[in-house]
Amino acid sequence: MNIFGVGIPELLMVLLLAAIIFGPGRLPEFAGQFGRAVRELREYARDFRDEYLTDFEEIREEMVEVRMDLEATEGDIRTDLEQTGDELRLAVRDAEEAAGEAVDSAKGGEQPAAEAPAAAVEPEPRAERRARRRPIVRRRAAEGGDPPAAPARPSNVIALRRRRED
Repeated sequence: MNIFGVGIPELLMVLLLAAIIFGPGRLPEFAGQFGRAVRELREYARDFRDEYLTDFEEIREEMVEVRMDLEATEGDIRTDLEQTGDELRLAVRDAEEAAGEAVDSAKGGEQPAAEAPAAAVEPEPRAERRARRRPIVRRRAAEGGDPPAAPARPSNVIALRRRRED
């Protein structure tokens, strides 16, 4: 049996030296003081553990709350990005359709749909969808203002130039 790496023979030797140095009368007094010191040390360790363990627990709980908030924020951002991506894809598709219509009308010499009389043009589902997204632009077009120009992609511009050259 080893206590702190000290075996029984070494422990007996230390006790024998203590009895010789301090005498048998004072040995119980030193043992009592040693016991009180160990007891106080345990008390200090318990107080330290209780005090700082609760502090560490509070910090851990705050970290868990912050992590949950960050995960929720990340989910919201991802959802917003997906919605924005969907809207951008719809806008690109609408712009491509508008550019295609403009090319077809320019090629055939037809009047663009935005300049046609209001009674002859029926609203298309795409136009209704665009009106819900951008009511201000639709209102201007309905009031007789210039229709908004569809943004042309570089590939469409090149295709238009090639068609004009042919």
